[in-house]
Amino acid sequence: MGDMDGTISNEDYLTIIEQFNATEDATTLGFCLPELFEKVAERYPNNIAVIYGDTQLAYGTLNRLANQLARILVEERGVGRGDVVGVALDRSIDLIVAVLAVVKAGAAYVPIDPAFPADRVTHMVNDAGPKLVVVSDSTVTALSPWRDICLSIDTVRGNMKQVDSSNLTTQNVRPENLAYVIYTSGSTGRPKGVEANHGALCNLLLSMQKEPGCAPGDRLLAVATISFDMSILDLLLPLASGAATVIAPTEALRDPGALLKLMERHSVTMIQATPSFWQMLLDGGWKGQPRLVKILTAGEPISRRLLDRLLAYGDMVWNGYGPTEATVYASVGRVSQDEQDIVIGHPIANFQLYVLNPKDLTPMPIGGLGEVYIGGCGVNCGYRNKPGMTKERFLDNNPFHPGRLYRTGDLARFLAPGKLKLVGRIDSQVKVRGYRIELEDISAAITEHEEVSAAVVVTRDDQLIAYFMRNIGNHQKPLDHVLRAWLAQRRPAYMMPAFFVEMDTFPMTLNGKIDRKALPDPTKRVRVSTAQPQTELERRVLAVWSQVLGHTGIGINDNFFDVGGNSVRLPRVKAGLEELMGRPVQMAKLFEYYTIKSLAAYLERSQDEGHITTSARPSFDPTLRGEAQQQSSSDHPSSSWNNEHIAIISIACRFPGGITSPEEFWELLETGNDVITEVPQDRWDADALYDADPAAPGKSHCRRGGFIRDGVGSFDAPFFGISPREARTLDPTQNVMLETCWEGLERAGYTMEQLRGSLTGVFIGHSQATAHSVGRDLADLDGYAVTGSIGATLSGRASYVLGLEGPSLTVDTACSSSLVSTHLACTSLRQGECDMAVAGGVTLMLSPGLMVEFTRLGGISPDGSCHAFSADSQGTGFSEGSAVVVLKRLSDAQRDGDTIQAVLRGSAINHGGRRAASLTTPSGAAQVHLIQSALGASGLTPSDIDYIEAHGTATKLGDPIEGTALAEVFSNRSLSLEPLWVGSAKSNLGHTQASAGLASLLKVVLAMQHRLIPKTIHVTEPTPLVDWHKANMALVLENQPWPSTHTRRAGVSSFGIGGTNAHIIVEEAPPSPSTVSVHSNARPSPSMVSFVASGQNNAALHQQVKKLHRHLQNAIPTNGSDYLGDVAYSLAVKRTHFRRRLAFIANDKADLLKKLASCADAQMGELQPPAGVIHSTKMEYADRGLHLAMLFTGQGSQRLGMGKRLYQVYPTFRKALEEVVAYFPSLETPLLEVMWAEHQSDAAKLLDRTDYAQPAIFSVEVAL
Repeated sequence: MGDMDGTISNEDYLTIIEQFNATEDATTLGFCLPELFEKVAERYPNNIAVIYGDTQLAYGTLNRLANQLARILVEERGVGRGDVVGVALDRSIDLIVAVLAVVKAGAAYVPIDPAFPADRVTHMVNDAGPKLVVVSDSTVTALSPWRDICLSIDTVRGNMKQVDSSNLTTQNVRPENLAYVIYTSGSTGRPKGVEANHGALCNLLLSMQKEPGCAPGDRLLAVATISFDMSILDLLLPLASGAATVIAPTEALRDPGALLKLMERHSVTMIQATPSFWQMLLDGGWKGQPRLVKILTAGEPISRRLLDRLLAYGDMVWNGYGPTEATVYASVGRVSQDEQDIVIGHPIANFQLYVLNPKDLTPMPIGGLGEVYIGGCGVNCGYRNKPGMTKERFLDNNPFHPGRLYRTGDLARFLAPGKLKLVGRIDSQVKVRGYRIELEDISAAITEHEEVSAAVVVTRDDQLIAYFMRNIGNHQKPLDHVLRAWLAQRRPAYMMPAFFVEMDTFPMTLNGKIDRKALPDPTKRVRVSTAQPQTELERRVLAVWSQVLGHTGIGINDNFFDVGGNSVRLPRVKAGLEELMGRPVQMAKLFEYYTIKSLAAYLERSQDEGHITTSARPSFDPTLRGEAQQQSSSDHPSSSWNNEHIAIISIACRFPGGITSPEEFWELLETGNDVITEVPQDRWDADALYDADPAAPGKSHCRRGGFIRDGVGSFDAPFFGISPREARTLDPTQNVMLETCWEGLERAGYTMEQLRGSLTGVFIGHSQATAHSVGRDLADLDGYAVTGSIGATLSGRASYVLGLEGPSLTVDTACSSSLVSTHLACTSLRQGECDMAVAGGVTLMLSPGLMVEFTRLGGISPDGSCHAFSADSQGTGFSEGSAVVVLKRLSDAQRDGDTIQAVLRGSAINHGGRRAASLTTPSGAAQVHLIQSALGASGLTPSDIDYIEAHGTATKLGDPIEGTALAEVFSNRSLSLEPLWVGSAKSNLGHTQASAGLASLLKVVLAMQHRLIPKTIHVTEPTPLVDWHKANMALVLENQPWPSTHTRRAGVSSFGIGGTNAHIIVEEAPPSPSTVSVHSNARPSPSMVSFVASGQNNAALHQQVKKLHRHLQNAIPTNGSDYLGDVAYSLAVKRTHFRRRLAFIANDKADLLKKLASCADAQMGELQPPAGVIHSTKMEYADRGLHLAMLFTGQGSQRLGMGKRLYQVYPTFRKALEEVVAYFPSLETPLLEVMWAEHQSDAAKLLDRTDYAQPAIFSVEVAL
């Protein structure tokens, strides 16, 4: 501070104080924002006011929407002058509507960034004390602890049309009323709220409207986040000027290519941004096209070199300065090529800037270094709820300034009259990449970690560097990665240090303070791997990294973001790599391949991008895939089954929402509903578990999911031969899976007698199989607990109970388990290990552990639903489920006359290895190779696929990675084709975990059968993080007809959280042979048919009758006599029969349904046939080994037409009858002519004679 001494001459005082601060302008004073905006809207009602995506709003429309929302705030929520209203919305038009509505209602708005950590949001809300918080359906989770005061703009949108849209005249907003409260960093770790009134805000807008200027023809690209005070100018300056605000989407803010497209598409004329932003845009390839009329840089110091580049690309460049406490900007000045010194311009209208000696607040002379103080109408009201801090920083009663002064802490000097240059900071408050940060705020958070004893944070160049010391004795492992994750949960991303450097001690000054200047260069101390480049390309990539990061202490396995990298420096890496490779490099790939080794491998591999064909099995470099190189199947002499397609001959399922059959599942899909409900009481106490704070230990902020209601607690153990003692310890998961396997095999038309001893395999996917016994008292472990709960017995029990002697495997690859099981089942069939296979997957949520775990991971949807591939996705929603498919080799299924539901042409499984950012992070590269492998195994190309049933868990990370991988595989499809349709069953069911893959497969099978692709629900708009249009892909947002112009084919993906991926190619079933129903090849149908139902007991039989009635009510065609015969045949021949039976004799649909309904509705008791149900029989038999016997009456039972209908309908009966009657050649008249003679004819009379009656009766009996 020694150079702050000095006295000021009268000449200097006159020049600096009076002339420099002569900024009086009455034309910018006395306004409030509603008045200002409404005048502009009245003058330019048809001018475009705001643009976001494909939506544009004119001033008149925007004003009406703001008025309507303001009236709702005032009239329904009681908002008025003096209130504070939080605005927690994503970047959108709704954000501007809400801000205008709040100020029109007379209140002040508080911008709350929903992406902020929970503790920061908590402090802001508690400190601001808002009467209301305006949220959207996608941001409400961040404010869930204050749900009672939240108002969702999505909820009220439909009601706004009925609200008066005229300007409000009753709120009497005045210039001195608060307009907004914005929170800045605080040294104690608590941000402080800066209050600004309407007079100050409007003075800023009207002054900036003049310089640098904003007019009706301008379009300003808004790039500042809502938590940054520069957003105030972004959103409101155009609206005060008749210009247009173009809101950049969040995902575009770090993508220079996307920003350039926005600039060109919307003819942007001006941008205000930090130097870091401008550097990113230039590094990302902007070379002045499109050219900007006005460039405004502010928020942090800017270099001369960067200014010169901007001057070349814009008509005018302006440099601005101002803290939040002075209403964003205190000064602004146009930059010229002639001046080498960078100055901050002149004060804006009605502002004064002083450079004072902080000791006595006397003005410094020209050249003298002092602290910047700001006065004038823009000096804000102070800090909310902090009178002590307000008094310290906002000074009154200065002898040479009549009003309040704000003490900035910035050091500056006048180089010459009117030339004010900033030099640095007095305190530790800094601006990094435009964000105002208290360094102690970061160090305080780091010190909260139990292993850290002390921490200090400094800035070097444009980076934050954290130095820390450990507690004594805690030196077991490096802490840098631990602290990075720790801080990410407690501070915004812009406060993350580039380096965490461990120190034994901190260097000290002579007076005992930390010597920040003596702290070591972080690049010399950062922990890096020792692996050095092995290839020329790795060496060149290292050179690019080193140039961008400014050091060489980098190993090829180091994470870019751990050795000094950040999103601002990434565009420079991109530019360097593009120069190196001579071709474009996708920005997304730099986040995916974040080590030199993986990035170099990707760059080398992608040299041949587009040359991989999928018409045969692809051949991949094993060093890249981590697995043996695949060869064409022709290289492996094997059984003829190796390339056999696999037929699905049956499907069965249990899903939430009472779904117990594929037909009910299809109804859910076709109607576009979901099954997500509140947690049922028999699972856990959702109220006790719930906490709106996702960071609360042992709690979850989600109280909804998908739960199976039927069968979980009502297992029929005796049916499967399981003893009561074992049944008590049996995991309900095994119960549900057994029942689903039974139903699948029953629907395939195979009885227990046929299955027992058969070469049928069982492949069951199941995750967390031991959870059932967790916490069980040791005294209760009686030998059955292990067999009742361990995963191995899940498949083994099904094989044992059903008597199946093929392979039996339980597969646990987490979410991909059931599709991996299906892949393994297909492989086993092709290898001849089994002749039929049951592939399944099952998950029940018997405890809330998964909910709690994923809440802490930040991966669960607050509303329990999966918003798959939606722009507002917030995480996955979990559900229960059980599903199976019954599989056979296609040729076997065709030979055996099985009903083929669909065909599996090929499949593949893989793992991302070390290519993923972490064990649980999806690998886009692995997904690309997976799908290519499945296509190759199927002998197909991407153009052969119509639809992809995606994994689609609705996580912010997973969906974009999956969509990008799909785009990479399918972008080469013929442009003449329909788009590749993409959808996810999880939007209907939730994430059914281990059964999720089969849920998706069942959806595809049903869609093929119904020739309709069901829509994916819960999508506000497809995520913009996937380039749908460029890849010729489309999310199925409405039910999509699936025409039969070619063979329908689809791909099904399922990815496990542990990294194991599976993909299966599905093809519609081949055309059935042109035959009549299975029981006949004759045209006539039987006049009366017997329909049999059976069960182990009366209750089971009753349920079977009800189930049969429910199914046939919708399935039988009105004139479906053939279908009736098929049903009767299947019930009699294709079902296992039990000891309690009913037989219904019916001749048409109405007759059958009437009799079924009579039994279904009756109080069954002992199951006596209800009145009116004719020919109903009750049969009980004890020994299934007994043979069927037929008892016939003697002479007198003959009748004309006997056996004729049976002869016409049943080929076997016809053949047998013809054989028998051939033994009576001596009869004068052929026996069949007598039996089927016309009434009253001479032949008819012969049937009463014994020599004709006895042979006729005998012949029919033998034929039967």
